[in-house]
Amino acid sequence: MTTQYAAGKRALAICDRCGRTCKYQELKYQIFNQQNQQIRVCPSCLDQDEPQLQVGRIPVNDPQALYQSRPDTGISGNEDTNSRWLFAWNPVGANIFPMVAAVGQVTASS
Repeated sequence: MTTQYAAGKRALAICDRCGRTCKYQELKYQIFNQQNQQIRVCPSCLDQDEPQLQVGRIPVNDPQALYQSRPDTGISGNEDTNSRWLFAWNPVGANIFPMVAAVGQVTASS
């Protein structure tokens, strides 16, 4: 035989955290780290479960790199293959882009 309980539509209850009197149906169970703490609190005292405590519970796969990625050569695929080696490597000091430099004087005094 099952036990029947009253609905509590007009019942009053005391908040386990602050001690104020409020409606019985307004009280909620306090949840912390996805576990019921077995205390019933009023809406003003209710703390939402912190999502940062759930980090690591759900496996997340977030790949950052491509498998065997190809570098950008700066040319489109419809050019001939012999001309792409001309622009594939651009070392510092190559005369492809002329550099401008100026020489001045430095005076040191003590």
